[in-house]
Amino acid sequence: METIDPGVTGRRTPVARKKRKLGIRRMMDRYGVSDRTIDNWTRDGKLPKPIKIGRLNFWDEDELDEFDAKRAG
Repeated sequence: METIDPGVTGRRTPVARKKRKLGIRRMMDRYGVSDRTIDNWTRDGKLPKPIKIGRLNFWDEDELDEFDAKRAG
């Protein structure tokens, strides 16, 4: 009987983490503010511009992390 190495599955390993997009509800949870505040901050440049998919706005989580880090220090 042939043994198979458990580390070899024949599946491809992901090359990079897929960027996560945050909708308005997750943005509200992240910053603890209302949807109107998120809209105002975006309009005033206090948040990066969202990606528009249809009528909905989504923010890139990595971009938000960088933006918050720059503002903090």
